[in-house]
Amino acid sequence: MRLPLSLGALAALALLAAPASANDTSAALAAGGLKFEPNDSVAMVSEDLFVSMDQIRVCYVFRNQGRKPATMLVAFPLPAMKAEMQESPMNIPAADEANFVGFETKVDGARITLRVDRKATHKNRDVTGMLVAAGAPLNPLDPKFSDRIAALPEADREKLIKAGLVGKDEIDQGKGWEPYYRPAWDMATTYCREQTFAPGKDVVVEHTYRPVVGGTVVPLLSSAEVWKTEKRRYKRDDCVDEASETAGRKLDATRTQERWISYILKTGANWAGPIGDFRLVVDKGAAENLVSFCGQGVKKISPTQFEMVAKNFVPRRDLHILILTPES
Repeated sequence: MRLPLSLGALAALALLAAPASANDTSAALAAGGLKFEPNDSVAMVSEDLFVSMDQIRVCYVFRNQGRKPATMLVAFPLPAMKAEMQESPMNIPAADEANFVGFETKVDGARITLRVDRKATHKNRDVTGMLVAAGAPLNPLDPKFSDRIAALPEADREKLIKAGLVGKDEIDQGKGWEPYYRPAWDMATTYCREQTFAPGKDVVVEHTYRPVVGGTVVPLLSSAEVWKTEKRRYKRDDCVDEASETAGRKLDATRTQERWISYILKTGANWAGPIGDFRLVVDKGAAENLVSFCGQGVKKISPTQFEMVAKNFVPRRDLHILILTPES
């Protein structure tokens, strides 16, 4: 089962295609939640993005090219938390249910308070209100999900089960068979703020947060059978090539983990014009780790870091990073 957030590895690869990132985007409040909209006045002068398994940092410089102040809702979406990821090995970095990645923002050096917009969906239907009314956790990947559902009043719990939002299994934890509850919805999280951009003035916006790192206990690339069925996805999402596959196969599968991180980049195309100066640095964490992701002109700048630099960059895909972490 694959997660959208990950760091995996395959040596210093030369990469293809345009990268992607969890970018600021202009937004508008619309029925049903946030709607992202292009704008024709504020440009993204530059973006400097750093991605590792421990931290994601991004620094933007925006400039209002118009003659009047531009006030808009600015939103930063995180990759969706999907119910199907529940059984995959992944971390939830922070205990705060609403800000589970420890997201922080500074504008021109001053820390600001953000609004957190969370939306739960099931079969393309917004079920946020129903879950809140029942007292259920909105995050389907809450590490205490089953216990929290079990603690709900029986009527509320049964209502969620009947609606198909919660599945129920029986498991033996050494004390006999007990109910185990599973989520059936996905959750989208967006951090947003209203901001006014003065004409002709550069505004520096910085975000930092800890990524939700997904992956597998045993690397999928170690299995020739899995490679046959998943080859297209690895090539499409992570730009894994034959050299990457060969390097990954040489690792001891019993002592190697496959890690994944994703970053939403495509929303950066919503600003006026392309991103003037774009820089991406991916840190694979340790020299022995292997890393693969899609990018152009990527070069190794340290034993663990890889850099991509582009002018007038238009992000056409999101960024997915694969890291293999062999144990010493």
